[in-house]
Amino acid sequence: MDAYCSSHVGNDALLDNSIHIIKQIFPNSEITIHAKTPDSFRYTLGINCKQILFSYPPSNILKKLQWLTVELIFMITQFINFKTFNISPHKLTFGYRKELLKDFESSDFSISINGNMINDSFRKFLPFYLFMIWLSHKCGNKVIIFPQSIGPLKRHWTKSLVSLVLNNCFCVTARDKPSIEELYSLKLKIPILNSSPDVAVIQQTMSTNDLNIFLKNNGISINSEKFWIGLTVSAWVECGVDSQHYLQSIVDALIIVSKLSNISVIIMPANMPAYGNDPSDYNTSIQVLDSISPACETVILKPEVISARLFKSITSQLDMFISTHMHASILSTMAGTPTITINTQRKLKGFMSLIGQSRYSLDITDLTVEAIIAAITDIKKRSHIIRDELKKACVKQTKDLDVYISELREQTIRHISTNTSYVSGIFSD
Repeated sequence: MDAYCSSHVGNDALLDNSIHIIKQIFPNSEITIHAKTPDSFRYTLGINCKQILFSYPPSNILKKLQWLTVELIFMITQFINFKTFNISPHKLTFGYRKELLKDFESSDFSISINGNMINDSFRKFLPFYLFMIWLSHKCGNKVIIFPQSIGPLKRHWTKSLVSLVLNNCFCVTARDKPSIEELYSLKLKIPILNSSPDVAVIQQTMSTNDLNIFLKNNGISINSEKFWIGLTVSAWVECGVDSQHYLQSIVDALIIVSKLSNISVIIMPANMPAYGNDPSDYNTSIQVLDSISPACETVILKPEVISARLFKSITSQLDMFISTHMHASILSTMAGTPTITINTQRKLKGFMSLIGQSRYSLDITDLTVEAIIAAITDIKKRSHIIRDELKKACVKQTKDLDVYISELREQTIRHISTNTSYVSGIFSD
């Protein structure tokens, strides 16, 4: 019920693999997908989607107020209805929403695949996201929150609202230790059942032939003559995290390394300015490109949608990857490429700890140029060892996800006609 846009590589990975998992649990299921930009997933995955229940607010202040008024009227009307008359929700709305509410009313399960919405950073849209979950539950659906990060929730109202809504879910799944600890702090009245990695750990790649065609068409020649470093940077930093000029530290470190080694850098934005997606990450990537390119060969992917399958395929050809983005890191490490994460979000540290790569997970609050250079140098020395570690981590993550799928299948079948709820979380050593 909350696919976003394939211009964001993480969302493409989430939808691609969530569909795969649902088909494993319910082989004969009929899946209807609600997405922010339906056309984008038709481009990457070849599937048809409907519009998501809540559109995202426009940037213009006047139009934003108009948008907010319409959304609040819809929400208040539905809330009053469920407290009084209990009329079929689709009869109280019009336009595209009528069909979406019919989907809620006719479904057995509603599944949230959003990887990172339940936290203070998205507090402005959080009430709408939670209302969507509440409304789906009121329509008789069992709501499953697929593996995702929960928190940080430092505000009293966000913690209270999240706790209230999640208590009505069939299954809430956290993908890292900080998230499960956040769930405990909410004092949810539901037991811990199982654990799961992020669904993107099983992301497939595209064929070698298709990859080579893409690289050739984009003038990119990844060869063994140079040490190729992939780079994904973000303009956004999680609420409560001090950035400490981390982008400049990355630039300075790569410039120094370029003077010591024959390197090439390929900048791979995980958020592309396509299908109306926010251009801030790409603009930031261009700034980094301008800073690094005088020192060494540097290329950047064109501002077009890059599917998760293609993204992972490209990273598999690189010698090393540096990332400030969660799913870019998942795709690169699961491709077996040694990866350094610059932790713009706490979930990055949780993931790297989970796969035994904590030594290459650098917090931006105390990030230094020297620390980045040391990590790069260490990876160059230990590349074969790290690749073996990542190969084993990939196998373990896949097995852990298989366990989660099996347990979820058992619970959905066993409790298909009950309201029993479960919380699940993943723990790292």
